[in-house]
Amino acid sequence: MKFGEYSVQEMVNFMNEMSKNERSKYHMTLGKLTTALLNIKENNVADADARLVAEFSDGEQVRLGQFISYRGYYSDLAFEPVLEIEKGKPESTIESILTQCRIANRATFEGYKGGDFIMDEDTPLWIAEYGIDSGVAVMPEIFFDAGTNAYVLSTRDVSD
Repeated sequence: MKFGEYSVQEMVNFMNEMSKNERSKYHMTLGKLTTALLNIKENNVADADARLVAEFSDGEQVRLGQFISYRGYYSDLAFEPVLEIEKGKPESTIESILTQCRIANRATFEGYKGGDFIMDEDTPLWIAEYGIDSGVAVMPEIFFDAGTNAYVLSTRDVSD
């Protein structure tokens, strides 16, 4: 089906891109996270095995799991939170998350209800369990928490 010279899919893609560009102004993006982790690693601020976690507004910290297409915006990525340390599961380290970022850039992810979405450096990041529209945005800030001996991604609940 066409509206003027554009197909419905082209119009949806355009609207998704505009919305994604707006979110990338205040979110941590795939590219910003990759750059920040490379800077930490290359400037010897931390070794590659340093832990990287996300912190919620209540101070709870969670390990970062695998990237998934975010339920709220399928064109965005979310880290699945790892709420409990499972025996034998590795920590989320600067190196492991950097590897995930490199793999995710230009990769195709399937949306929660279908559709293929190609991620890129401008893709906004969230923290959410599979199928959940959490509203928890990863903010463009990483700091070191000496108390937990981990680098921390700041988050903010942007849901209304």
